[in-house]
Amino acid sequence: MSAHCADTVCLGRLSDNGSVWSTSGTPLREGFPHGKMAADPADQWYYVLSVRLSQRHFGYIVELSNYEITLTLGVLLVLALLAGEMAGKIRLPRVTAYLLVGLLFSPFSWQALPESFWGRFIGPVAYQRAVEAMQHHLHSMHPIADLAMALVLFNMGCRFTLKHFRRLFRRVIPIACGELGLTFLLVSAGLVVFLGQPWQMSILFGVLALATAPATTILVLKEAESEGPVTEYAQLLLALNNLAAIVCFEVALVCVADGTSAQRFADIAWVLLTLGGSVTLGLLAGLLTSYICNLLEKEAWLIIMLAISTLVLGLSSLFGFPYLLVFLAMGTTVANTSDRAEDIVGELNQITSILCVLFFAIHGAALDLHALWSAGALGVGYIVLRLIGKYFGIFLMASDHSDGAGVKKWLGAAMLSQAGAAIALSGMAAHRDPVAFAPLQQIILGTVVFFELIGPILVRQAVYNAGEIPLDNVIRHSTTTPWEEAGSLWRRILTAIGIDPIGKRSVAELTIGELMKSNLLGVNSTASLEEIAHYLEQSHLSTVMVVTHKGELAGIIRYSDVRDIVFDPEVGGLVCATDLAISSPSVAYADQPVSDAFDFFRIGHLDALPVVSRETPERLIGVVRRKDVLRLYRRATSGEPKPKRGGH
Repeated sequence: MSAHCADTVCLGRLSDNGSVWSTSGTPLREGFPHGKMAADPADQWYYVLSVRLSQRHFGYIVELSNYEITLTLGVLLVLALLAGEMAGKIRLPRVTAYLLVGLLFSPFSWQALPESFWGRFIGPVAYQRAVEAMQHHLHSMHPIADLAMALVLFNMGCRFTLKHFRRLFRRVIPIACGELGLTFLLVSAGLVVFLGQPWQMSILFGVLALATAPATTILVLKEAESEGPVTEYAQLLLALNNLAAIVCFEVALVCVADGTSAQRFADIAWVLLTLGGSVTLGLLAGLLTSYICNLLEKEAWLIIMLAISTLVLGLSSLFGFPYLLVFLAMGTTVANTSDRAEDIVGELNQITSILCVLFFAIHGAALDLHALWSAGALGVGYIVLRLIGKYFGIFLMASDHSDGAGVKKWLGAAMLSQAGAAIALSGMAAHRDPVAFAPLQQIILGTVVFFELIGPILVRQAVYNAGEIPLDNVIRHSTTTPWEEAGSLWRRILTAIGIDPIGKRSVAELTIGELMKSNLLGVNSTASLEEIAHYLEQSHLSTVMVVTHKGELAGIIRYSDVRDIVFDPEVGGLVCATDLAISSPSVAYADQPVSDAFDFFRIGHLDALPVVSRETPERLIGVVRRKDVLRLYRRATSGEPKPKRGGH
C-alpha cells in the first residue's frame, strides 16, 4: 500500500462496483493483484482480507482515533486490577500500582520514546492517532475522576465530628503550625537564598508546598485499615494543610500580583466570597443529605448520594468554588447532623472503590516524566526543602509524652504526597499571568511526579512502623492459589461434560493419608509473629500448626484469632507462637477413612486437621485440608455416575 493509503485508510469497505474504499471515501487499488479486484464477491472479500493481513503495521488497520472509549476504560481497569494484585504481593500500596498503570497509558510517556521506536511497530501515523485518542479518552474521563475525589473528600469530612475534633484540636494545632510554618519558611527562603529566585515566585512556591494530596493519603490509610494516633492526626492535618494552602495561596497571589489597591481589595473580597460560598454550599448539601437519608430507606441512599454529589460538583464548577472545601464541609455536616453517617459512608464505598481505581489511573496518566527531568535545580531544591520542612516541622513540635513516639517519628512521612490541589492552584496562577507564573506551573507538574510515586509508599510505611496496621493487612493471606483455582475450574469443566475428574475410586475407599499434605508442617513453637504471618501468607491456610523442635504437635493458631492484632514491628519479636497457640480440638491418623475427616469438618470451623503418627501420637506428619475433603464429597453426592471400583 502506498504512503497515501497508509495515511488515510484503516478499515476499508467494498463499493457497489467492487472497488475498495477507505473510510474517508478514497478509492484504494494499490496492493491488489494487477491493480483491480476480482469479479467474484467471495474473491473480493478474500482480496480485502489479504490486503489487510499483508500490511506490515497494525496501526494501518485500526483507526485508533475512532475506537471506543470503553476499550480504554476496560483496559485501564483490567491492568489496574492486575497491578493492584501484584502490588499486594510485594507489599506496595495499590494506589502506587494504579498510578503506574496510568503512567503507562500517559501520552507523555509515549511521547518520551523516539518516534522511530513507535514507527517500527505501528507506524508514525498510527502512533500520532493513538496519542490523540488517548488524550481525548483520558480527558473525557476527568468528570469520573473529579467525582471520585469528591466522594473521598466527603468520606474524609464524615470523620470530623465536633467531639472528635475537640479531642484532637489542642494537640494537632501546634503540630500543624510547626509543619506549615517551617515548610513555608524553608521553601520560600531557601529558593531565594540558595537558588536566587524572585521573592514573589518563592512565596508562591512556599504556599504550594503546604498542600498534601488528600485522596492519595486517605486511600492508603483506608486500604491499610490503620487505626491509631498517626492515622487520626494525619486525617486532620490533611484538612488543615489543604485549607491553609487554598486560603494562603489566594491571598499570596493577590499580594504578589501587579494591580491597584482597588483591584487587590476586590480580589481579596472575591477570595472571601469564594470561601464563604464553598462552606455554605457544603453545609446546605450536608443538611439535605442527612435529611433525605433519614427519611428514605437505605436501598435508595446510593442513588440519592450520587445525585446530590454530582449536583454539588456541578454547582462548584459553575460558581468557581474549590470543591475540596465544599465536600469537606458537606461530610463534616453529615457527621454532626446524622446518626447514620457511618452507614451513609458504607453505602458510598460500594462505588467509591471502583471510581478511585479510575481516579488514580487517570491521575497517573497526567503525570509528565519529562516535566520531572526538566524541573532542574529548582525542582530538586523544592523537593528537598519541602521534604525537610514537612518532616522536621512535625518532628520538632510533636511530643513523645502527649502525642506518642509514633507521631513524632512517622507522622511527617505521611504528609508528603502532593497532587491535585497544588496542580490546580499553580494552574490558576499561570492562567492569571502566563508570563510570570508559567514556570511555577511547570515545576509543580514535575515535582508532583516525584511526590505521587513515593508518597503512598511513605504513608504505608509510616502507619506500619507506628504499629497501626492489623496483621490482616500486613500479610497477603488467601486460602487458595492461582494454580489450585485453575485446577478446580478444570475439574468443574470435566464434571459438567460427564467425566470423573478425580479418579476411579469411591470416596469410601480413600484414607486420610492419601489426601494428606505432608509439606505443611506449620511453624516452630518459638516462631515470631512475623514468621507466623509469613507462614500464613505462603501456606494459604487459616490454621497454623505449632510444633516443637522435635516435630511434636504443640497446638494450633487460628487466623481468625490473630487477624485483628495490630502488628508493631518494634514489639513483634516479643510474641512467639506458643503465646498464641491453643490446643487442637482433634487430630487424625493417616489410616483413618476420609469420612472421619468429613465428620470433623462438618461440625468444626477449622480449614485444616493435623495428622499425627499412630506409633508416636505427638509427632505431626501432615495436615488434611477442608477444601480437599469437601471437594471429594461434593463429587460423591452430585448425582454423577458412580465411578468403577479399582485402583488409580
